[in-house]
Amino acid sequence: RGVLPPIMCLYDGLLPRALSIFELPSLRSGQRGIVIGMGGGCDVLGALAFAQAWEARSPGATVLFANCVSPRPMPSHEQLAPHLWRCPPNVVPLAAGDGCYGSTRLEQSLPRGAEGSPFLLVVPEDGKGPSSVEEVTRANTGAITSSLARLRVDAILA
Repeated sequence: RGVLPPIMCLYDGLLPRALSIFELPSLRSGQRGIVIGMGGGCDVLGALAFAQAWEARSPGATVLFANCVSPRPMPSHEQLAPHLWRCPPNVVPLAAGDGCYGSTRLEQSLPRGAEGSPFLLVVPEDGKGPSSVEEVTRANTGAITSSLARLRVDAILA
């Protein structure tokens, strides 16, 4: 039913504490949700798994998945908005020795989901330049929110 069992975790001075039970929110038929891997890299694998579970729990809903990435060349990808891209439709399996860092090879190796997921949300500022925290936050927030508006989602899991 989409409910995960309680998990024991060690923190706060190594005292065991049960985490709350997490349940995926319900989406009604016709609603749209998205699961976003916020850290880039392999976070897209978790986004795919959660999107599949959420979609199975929400008949008639559309559940997309995406990953946040830094700016990079994406000549074979489809640009949908200034900071929103979709992977090419053909899945390209990973091979031993493939270098994935700084590319979209992980995303391209995944099965395609709703509407051609995974999508790529390009986060323009890495915070390493002269921009203030406020400027970086404003640029990145604007990029993500405009991309989500283009996808017309009702609910976000990130």
